[in-house]
Amino acid sequence: MRLPDGSSIVSSPVASTLVLGDNDAVLVDPPFTYEQIDRVRDWIARSGMRLAYIYATHGHGDHWFGADRIMRRFPGATAYATETTIAMMHQQSTVGRAQRWDVDFPGLIPESPVVFEPIPARGFTLEGRQCQAVGVGHTDTNDTTVLHVASIGLMVAGDIAYSGVHQYLLESRGGGIQAWLAALDIETEAVTAEVTEWFFEDYLPTWVGVGKAADDGPGFILDYWGVPLYDYHPDGGQWALDGDSVTGRLNITHTRLRANGYAYTEVVDRSVRLYHRNGAAIEVIWSRRRADDTEIERLAVHFEVIHTQNGWRIAAIQRRFTHAESLSDAWAAADDEDLR
Repeated sequence: MRLPDGSSIVSSPVASTLVLGDNDAVLVDPPFTYEQIDRVRDWIARSGMRLAYIYATHGHGDHWFGADRIMRRFPGATAYATETTIAMMHQQSTVGRAQRWDVDFPGLIPESPVVFEPIPARGFTLEGRQCQAVGVGHTDTNDTTVLHVASIGLMVAGDIAYSGVHQYLLESRGGGIQAWLAALDIETEAVTAEVTEWFFEDYLPTWVGVGKAADDGPGFILDYWGVPLYDYHPDGGQWALDGDSVTGRLNITHTRLRANGYAYTEVVDRSVRLYHRNGAAIEVIWSRRRADDTEIERLAVHFEVIHTQNGWRIAAIQRRFTHAESLSDAWAAADDEDLR
């Protein structure tokens, strides 16, 4: 039996991933033997990038033993892993090496001090692009993770996914296979979390901030709304075919709200549904309010959002006035019912 590239099998293969920015790079899962490590070090050098970070997806030694040797050549790099991964690293670097790694690979593995530090809760940034650790539980061992780089739609999966070789099943007794199958759905959860955070923690606060400040113009919306944009409401639908048309629609809304003392928006109900990696639907009930908490208007809105090379963008909007507390009640009313 041979590997997918035709070479003979010595052990379960490992994969190291180099994520490149314009000038900096992240290495995910450094290998573990001298030969593998030196090949990866040369690969990084040939890339011309500055190695800024190393990340290990889990604690098995073949995914991190080479980190110290790599950092000796690239001393400016920071090595990150989750706290549970670091705990396993300490076991693997002592008992694990004595019982397995140095038995199977005598003299082939360099010293492997644990040089990793806990990854921040919100991950780290590569040239302004967020790199986030996402825990997936048990796959080929406990407490495994993926590195999610949302801006380019990348999931570096470590040992969650194997290609053309047998999986490592030694730690899969007692429900491990079922847990591993469940972990394969993590991309759906991660992308849903990504688009939810973008919409409710970025788009909404920005929209509110500009809406209540008359000295700020509507041009910011082009960082969130796509061009062209389709806008449907009970009186009919219209296309905004260029940037001026899109910002003009927002300016009308903000001008009207400012005249009514707009201060903030309360989210009454919401729903996020992912179609696929690059498309989702977000439904929400906005309650737009004054500083004294009185309501100016309440709308149910359906957003169609897409992921572009510039990030998430709203491609279409359906909206209607409502008095409802739930999305199901809001959309159940007849289109011609006057709820203003």
